[in-house]
Amino acid sequence: MARSRFVRAAEEFRPSPGTAYVLLPVTVFIWAVAVIIVRALHVDVPPVGLSWWRWFTAAVVILPFVWRDLIDKAPLIRKHLGYFTLLAASQMVGGTLMFIGVTKTTAINATLVNSTQPAMTAFMVWLIARHALGRLQGVGLVVALAGITVMVARADLDVLLNMQFATGDLIVIAGTVSYALYPVLLQRVPEGVGLTTLLFLVAGLGSVVLAPFAVAEAILVKPVPATPEAIAAILVLAILVSLISIFMWNAGNRAVGPNRASVFVNLLPAYGAVLAIIFLGEELFTYHIIGAAFVVGGILMVIRGHR
Repeated sequence: MARSRFVRAAEEFRPSPGTAYVLLPVTVFIWAVAVIIVRALHVDVPPVGLSWWRWFTAAVVILPFVWRDLIDKAPLIRKHLGYFTLLAASQMVGGTLMFIGVTKTTAINATLVNSTQPAMTAFMVWLIARHALGRLQGVGLVVALAGITVMVARADLDVLLNMQFATGDLIVIAGTVSYALYPVLLQRVPEGVGLTTLLFLVAGLGSVVLAPFAVAEAILVKPVPATPEAIAAILVLAILVSLISIFMWNAGNRAVGPNRASVFVNLLPAYGAVLAIIFLGEELFTYHIIGAAFVVGGILMVIRGHR
């Protein structure tokens, strides 16, 4: 009975805006920790396999808590299976591309580039939901894009002219686009599907989507090693990142909407830079600061221009 009450409370959890504004920055901090973990292990642990094991483990952990709801809501889930698969794929593609990108660029660069997600989310809201995009928002998107360009080009005109961008930065940009789609799709969750059931569907269906790529990587590159470091990373990423942080992210989006929730992604480069400097010995360069200033300025324009 106690477990049933706990699951029911989690399913129906809808925080107040004030509570959401506490949960969301904690969520983004957890994401920054995930980037540091992946970067620290990138030589020994392949990124796609690590991503798959993370989500598969999360699905296994949460299944005992939601199996009854999955049976009860099976007709509703089957009816919207395409939607749930797309939602899971947007989260899975974003996370996996971020993992791959971090193996080819610094953690600081990855978190700075990913901080453009709020501006991209505003663009996705306009593109998909057809919410009006004001003139100031349009300018903000251009300014944020300029910030990305400064960071990816390392403020070097020759890099820009010769298109010699770091592969990892471009992969992180692609992952950020996928991440930006997730909160927009999240607003269309069918009535009656609670947060824990949704979390299992994202983890479970996402694992299915990612499985062929993980198998291919294991055959063509190498499998995830069964080392204590890899196992610890999988457990931390599965429980702390895939379950706890995504639960809080979903709840925060439910409470304040995708545009306001995505603003907290601005904290990612600050968290990421501090953690990367402390734990990875990375350096913060002037082009990081210039690019971040453009990105933050563009995001503020998007927020102020939001109707």
